Amino acid sequence: MQLKNSLASVQFSSVAEALEVILNGIAQPVIVKDRAHRFVYLNDAACLLIGHSCQELIGRVDHDFLPKDQADSFWAVDDEVLSTGHDREVEEVITAGDGTVRTLITHKRLVSLPGATGEESFIVAVISDITELRRAEAVLRESEENYRYSVELNPQIPWTADPHGKIISASSRWHELTGMPVEEGLGRGWTAALHPDDLPPTQQNWRHSVTNGDPFDAEYRLRLTDGSFRWFRARATARRGEDGTIVRWYGTLEDIHESKLATQALRERERQLATVFGQTMVGILHRGLNNEVLMVNQRFCDLVGRSREELDGLPMKDFTHREDFPRNLAVWEENGERGTPFQIEKRYVRPDGTATWCAVNVSFVQDEHGRVISTIAVAQDIDERKRAEEQSRASQENFRYLVELNPQIPWIADPDGRTIEISSRWLDLTGLSREEVLAEDGWAKAVHPDDLESATRKWAHSVATGEPLDDEFRLRAADGSYRWFRARATARRDETGVIVRWYGAEEDIHDRRLAEERLRWAAYHDPLTGLPNRRLFQERLQQALDQAAAAHRRVGLLIIDLDDFKQINDRFGHDAGDAVLKAFAQRLQSVASDPDDVARLGGDEFAIILPDVASEADVARVASDVIAQASKPLSGSNIGRDYRASVGGAISSDLGTEPDELLKQADLALYSGKAAGPGLFRMFKPAIREEMQQTTSALRLAQKALELDWIIPFYQPKITLGTDAIAGFEALLRWHHPRLGPQPPSALASAFDDPRLGVAIGERMLALVLRDLRSWLDAGLDVGTIAINASASEFLSGDYAERVLHQLRLAGLPASRLEIEVTETVLVGREATYVEHALQTLNAAGMKIALDDFGTGYASLTHLKKFPVDVLKLDRSFIGSLEKESSNAAIVKAVLDLGRSLDITVIAEGIETSAQAAFLREQGCDLGQGYFFGRPIAADAVPPFVQTWQEKVI
Repeated sequence: MQLKNSLASVQFSSVAEALEVILNGIAQPVIVKDRAHRFVYLNDAACLLIGHSCQELIGRVDHDFLPKDQADSFWAVDDEVLSTGHDREVEEVITAGDGTVRTLITHKRLVSLPGATGEESFIVAVISDITELRRAEAVLRESEENYRYSVELNPQIPWTADPHGKIISASSRWHELTGMPVEEGLGRGWTAALHPDDLPPTQQNWRHSVTNGDPFDAEYRLRLTDGSFRWFRARATARRGEDGTIVRWYGTLEDIHESKLATQALRERERQLATVFGQTMVGILHRGLNNEVLMVNQRFCDLVGRSREELDGLPMKDFTHREDFPRNLAVWEENGERGTPFQIEKRYVRPDGTATWCAVNVSFVQDEHGRVISTIAVAQDIDERKRAEEQSRASQENFRYLVELNPQIPWIADPDGRTIEISSRWLDLTGLSREEVLAEDGWAKAVHPDDLESATRKWAHSVATGEPLDDEFRLRAADGSYRWFRARATARRDETGVIVRWYGAEEDIHDRRLAEERLRWAAYHDPLTGLPNRRLFQERLQQALDQAAAAHRRVGLLIIDLDDFKQINDRFGHDAGDAVLKAFAQRLQSVASDPDDVARLGGDEFAIILPDVASEADVARVASDVIAQASKPLSGSNIGRDYRASVGGAISSDLGTEPDELLKQADLALYSGKAAGPGLFRMFKPAIREEMQQTTSALRLAQKALELDWIIPFYQPKITLGTDAIAGFEALLRWHHPRLGPQPPSALASAFDDPRLGVAIGERMLALVLRDLRSWLDAGLDVGTIAINASASEFLSGDYAERVLHQLRLAGLPASRLEIEVTETVLVGREATYVEHALQTLNAAGMKIALDDFGTGYASLTHLKKFPVDVLKLDRSFIGSLEKESSNAAIVKAVLDLGRSLDITVIAEGIETSAQAAFLREQGCDLGQGYFFGRPIAADAVPPFVQTWQEKVI
């Protein structure tokens, strides 16, 4: 042992040398320090850890090799051991000499050795590398965390059951999925969530597994919280005790709805493909390498005159024409080994000797190693084509004679491009003499001046390069007119490739060119008005914006829509509608600074580009002219002033605006204006976009409510004030949010103005109300008359009354059981014509008509005379302040007097106090409705309400 400094005086024998060998053989690093923290001994493992030799380390301290903060911490532990004499074990992280970061457990102990001057104290540090241990522990922790998260995030729902099949635990996701509390689902309770059709087989399978111990695997539908059903797969396995008896069932519930639907769709797709395979006009044969039939359709069997069974194992030679087989076999052998698809024309021979020409496409199916395992032949009958080709060859002899009769004009030129021969029809066409044409470039005398340079240049290029000529130009006819011709020419070369002749022909394409020009015009113009169409409009708008940006100008845009144009077509016919569109287009052109800036975008929608505007006022000025032009009557027409125009405007920003954005802004402004009324101009403002987004949100919500059956009717009682008897109920729309419960209709308000959604909501409400009414009557409950509201959009189709009466007939209900409520605005809106017809029809069938919110709208006594109104609903605004404002009391009395005079029933809405009810009763009001009598209630609450009310009245 080689010791220095303080150990120099210690006497060691050969045992010490043996000890040094032993210490160096220990895998753990061993370090000895003196009181001054100097290294006095390190074994080989310690030197390797620090990355220095023993000679470099002896007499040095930690600060010579380690960062100061780490060396300080080592010394602090050393000093503690030196001062207390107690062992210390610390965990440390250091960077080893090889650059790796190591986690170490260091055990430090104070030892004393006799020295020359007495006992000397040393610190002996024995180090264990636990890097891998800590890494393994970290991996284990990560694995445990991963397992915990995987269980929590696993879409499958775990559950357990006792040996008898009763569920004893389930994940909380069961409640989130079905809305059924987990406690209710335990035992047999979970079966309540199953689809009725799936319940019997599922219970049978589960009983079988519980009885026999076989694994459980079943697919069924579960009812979700929103009432819909989704497909799930339940699987379970039994855990058995040492005696083999079942002690627990462990199962999972997996959502397979999408895969189930995909499987069903795949089966349908397979069925369709099988149908196509069987009915396709081409023959298909799929065979293995031993000629076994894997698949064949009837068409192929018909082509070869054999059944599937007869084809199975039959060599190709037996149904291939003997003249075609050698060639067929050669192509097959050439491509088959490599699996290269090929096509061949051959004859299939039937057993009776008849043959059919077929174009056969052969492909090879290969395994993952590229080996051919089967072949697919797709054969198309080309018998007719082959016969036609034969006839064509037979007619070649006559071709020479037909050339002379061909309408094309043939000509021949020498290698330098000079005409040396030309048909006499050229001379007749152009009026030129043969000498004039055969002179150098003589043919060019007949070419239109605008086409001459291009025609001569292209011909010179062909002559110089030998490339075929294909050009179109106009030729002057003998009468001085010009016609379009197509000139084509091809060079004939000798065996050395040198051009010896040019053969060409002139073809009259005048009619085709004119047709193409008409098509080009039609591609960019509206055929009815002659205005640019949307395609040309977008190009010109882009051009206007580009020019404006370069010149630092702004561009205005107007989008114009004829209001209620459909009514013009319906009332006066499409010819009249077309006349309006053409006349309006001409008027728009008179308003625009450039007629080409006006476009018809489609239907009754037009646009005007204003390429240079200073402000919104310039846009508004043109819009005002447009509206004025629309209001002028058509001369010689019986349409009169029955049409108006709505206009939306937008203006580009100083920084530039994209065409689509400018068009979108004008569109938003247009439809915002149309929502406010006909014949209006609206300039785009950012707030309009927000309004339209709110409307869109309402429409989406309404659509969702319809799709998910959220629409529900609530019923508010109507009371006969003279007797307190229930006269009936008003059906009020509510929609059921799956989390928030029943909601008022205000969030869907915009949807009632939408023609499609308004009708759909109305029809849904009508169906639900008739269903409820039918069920009450079948149960012997008389609920009186049910009133239901009709929105303006429901009348637009013109058959509202017929649809309502049809639904009543289907429900087996008399019309007298239903009352239709309309607001005053419906009577004076654009639907008035349809409304009058519908209300007259319904009233004639025995249905009462109620005028809702009377006194707040625009209806007049004239409308009470014009429309069949049976009930006036006095607006709640007059009732709410009845006790405070005498003017409201006077209005109420006047309406009641009006009702009595016209023999119209009056019902007061919004009654909330006994005083209001008493006043109305004293004044002779017929019916009352409001919270004082009852709030709107769900359908299932109506029977108990009626019973309780009748008991109270009695």
